[in-house]
Amino acid sequence: MPGRDRYNESLRLKERILHFNVAELKKAAAAAVNKDAANVQSFRKLAEGGFNRAFELTIDGLQVIARLPHPSTYPKHFSVASEVATMNLVRSYGVPVLKVLDYSDTSNNAVGAEYMIMEKVHGRDLGDVWYELSEKERMKVVVQVAKVESVLFSISLPACGSVYYKRDLEIGTETVDIAVGKGAGEDAGGSAGQLCIGPDVAQKWWYDKRSRLLVPRGPFLQADQAFTAGAAKELVWLKTHARPCLPYIIPHRELHGYQKVSPADHVASIEKYLQIAPHLVPGDEDYLLRPTLRHPDFQPRNIFVTDDFTITGIIDWQHCSVLPLILQAGVPEYFQNFGDDESLRLKKPSLPKSRQLHYYYFVATYKYNKPHFDALCLDSTMPKQKLQQYASSPWEGDNISLKAELIRAVKNWPVLTASKSGNVPVCPIYFSDEEVEQCLRIEAEQNHIDVQMEKIRDRIGVGTDGWTSNERYEDACEENEHVKAEALDGEDDATRNEILEN
Repeated sequence: MPGRDRYNESLRLKERILHFNVAELKKAAAAAVNKDAANVQSFRKLAEGGFNRAFELTIDGLQVIARLPHPSTYPKHFSVASEVATMNLVRSYGVPVLKVLDYSDTSNNAVGAEYMIMEKVHGRDLGDVWYELSEKERMKVVVQVAKVESVLFSISLPACGSVYYKRDLEIGTETVDIAVGKGAGEDAGGSAGQLCIGPDVAQKWWYDKRSRLLVPRGPFLQADQAFTAGAAKELVWLKTHARPCLPYIIPHRELHGYQKVSPADHVASIEKYLQIAPHLVPGDEDYLLRPTLRHPDFQPRNIFVTDDFTITGIIDWQHCSVLPLILQAGVPEYFQNFGDDESLRLKKPSLPKSRQLHYYYFVATYKYNKPHFDALCLDSTMPKQKLQQYASSPWEGDNISLKAELIRAVKNWPVLTASKSGNVPVCPIYFSDEEVEQCLRIEAEQNHIDVQMEKIRDRIGVGTDGWTSNERYEDACEENEHVKAEALDGEDDATRNEILEN
């Protein structure tokens, strides 16, 4: 969907400048459907998102999509290569995914850019009507999502990492072959290609010089590697590249006196995490360790439907990871309502909509994807996920989130490490009362700020990244000025200047 960035728009536009040969792209698209470039009747920009730009071509009445990643999209090569292989894998299992007609995972071609040529999905973007759906229509969509996820969760994979065609990876790249089966079906050229698990394509592994690190990124044959490798990667980056910085989330800076924070604190937290990580790996339930593929952003904007809300296509499989089921389990963001007691009790609701979606997702998951439901119901699943995610995510000045989760891990150690035998290992880490009080106090203040910021973004009409539709852009700018004026009203000049500078 076309739109604009409300934050740092000039910088975001600069990052997306893409030089490519339009005539050669038309030629490539035409060749993908066995036509000549002269048969291209129309070529228009269809959409632009945070990672890609998409064009629609009509070739002798047939519509196809050409999608090109922005120059700022990373990791180069791996993103396109893995997405193509992932789409072909899940499509062979019956998941409604566009057919890839041709692709190039390198810019060293006549087009001058990486690209994918795909069939055009039929139907309409669910995101355009999501908030207008009736309860019955929402329930129909949620049930279909649960069914699709049941197929994804059932695909047998040999390791954790990301899916590729073996031919698309350099010789010497560590891989684990995916056994011949449905997933060994046709590739973009119509012939069988050997699929494999290779390096994890998730952005956290490649962001801000992390691509240069000589660290294992997968495939991981053992589940414990999936718990520790991301944190080990981040530890290497922190010790070699990190410098004191202001927290990335601007409103959090006031809590630190607008002073730069040291990466040393986060280093200490990751080292503590690595001490407890082996105890977080489930030892009694093998199903929780099963390598599991899941769509990275299952939201309405990535779902296309017919007029009766039957799903016709699921798009945007970029940055798709294979992880142990316990690290993949979760309710898609647009269906979850974890902050509400009624939702947590899984009691059938009437209103509001968020409760309905949460409830129906759990009911459908119980019916069609029982292993996922069982993982969702474990008290230890979400805390373990948070610990692993905070320890492996790129550090941008947040020394609080991981430390706070570690503090809760110490407090809830028996729950996190419970086994059928009843044995609880000794917790290897410790925090003083002073550390606990200070960290949890700052976390509570950060959480309060985050809630207020979400309300402000809703008022302005932008996402967390500052994106808004073209139609709403001018209104968003005007509302943003109102919010800024209200925030500065009553402050003295010194305080106003300090806020504006930071």
